[in-house]
Amino acid sequence: MNVKTIYCCDDVSHKTELLAYANQSNQIYIEVYLPDDDSGYYSQSIVLDKKTAIRLVKDLKRQIAYINESEVGNV
Repeated sequence: MNVKTIYCCDDVSHKTELLAYANQSNQIYIEVYLPDDDSGYYSQSIVLDKKTAIRLVKDLKRQIAYINESEVGNV
């Protein structure tokens, strides 16, 4: 089963999308669509092996924890 997940920006004036899915080579494919005044959109992509994708997830969790800590400190 191949599942594609699309994350959209909450700001309706900024139509950025991030797509993430496992490709046929058992790698994680990530593509970011960004608005472009000339042609509408352009994209950037990266392909990660499983080990690197797991490291990315761990780093994202760490960065989210930093955000949570700073929000608690600002209350």
